[in-house]
Amino acid sequence: MSKTNLLRSVSMAFALVISSTGCGAIFERETSGEYVEKATITTKGKASIVNELGLKQTGVEPMQNVVQLSGFVDPPRTRIGAGEIARNTPGVQDVGNNLVVRRQQGRRVL
Repeated sequence: MSKTNLLRSVSMAFALVISSTGCGAIFERETSGEYVEKATITTKGKASIVNELGLKQTGVEPMQNVVQLSGFVDPPRTRIGAGEIARNTPGVQDVGNNLVVRRQQGRRVL
């Protein structure tokens, strides 16, 4: 076998292995319908949280109808309110509220 044929055979084998492993990863991903549903839940949830509480830097990440909230909030009631808003978003079955309440630091007057 010449070097050219050997190189061609190795290249084809490599391409076959890479393409077959790539397909495996694609099959495990979400369908287009799931993607649209996820995007809808994210958009509605974030919009509600921003409109009602003014939280602009809150993470809203849905996964199989469970929403994870992440970020920092100031008053503790804001954390509770964000969880309730997310729970009331259509399509959400459960909420993982990982919002962290920042400590209120007392100010000293000199």
